[in-house]
Amino acid sequence: MYPRTTIESRRPLFSRRGPGVGAVVKGCREVARVAVAEAVVAVGVTSLDDTVQPERNLLRLALLLMALHSSLTGIGLLAQPDFLLRWGGWGEVQQTFFPAQGGVFHILMAVLYVMASRLGAARETLIRLTILVKSVAALFLIVYYAGVEAIWLVGASGVGDALMAVAVFVLWMKEKQHHGG
Repeated sequence: MYPRTTIESRRPLFSRRGPGVGAVVKGCREVARVAVAEAVVAVGVTSLDDTVQPERNLLRLALLLMALHSSLTGIGLLAQPDFLLRWGGWGEVQQTFFPAQGGVFHILMAVLYVMASRLGAARETLIRLTILVKSVAALFLIVYYAGVEAIWLVGASGVGDALMAVAVFVLWMKEKQHHGG
């Protein structure tokens, strides 16, 4: 059982390594490693598929960079280091469950972005889902920032998610236009 977080301890629950947490962090590192390796392939440093076009490479690179970003965000939300929380504008977090749940969500999204970066039958659906998720996240974060609590990193994340949604949409449309789809 994980030790309870107390106000006196001022340490998040997940900063203490309990059973299973190490496995989650190891899984995050693996998703990040795959995203970086595939990003290298996407930019053409080591091409595994000579038929991949530049338009497809740009979209693939964007999706893989998003996967890397989400993996790192997920690890940060799971670990909840005090310095990062203070830097981001949250101060001290008393309840660690929901930030940790957000970390797991970000890791799952990283997997989605890696899957969407690959060619296959489900790719179009996964790209649509990526655009939807990033758009909803942007709307939520911006509304939260403007209407609930002006935490600077929440506002910046909302703008970042909006830009990522637009970038994926624009690159996807260019790819479809180039490939007649």
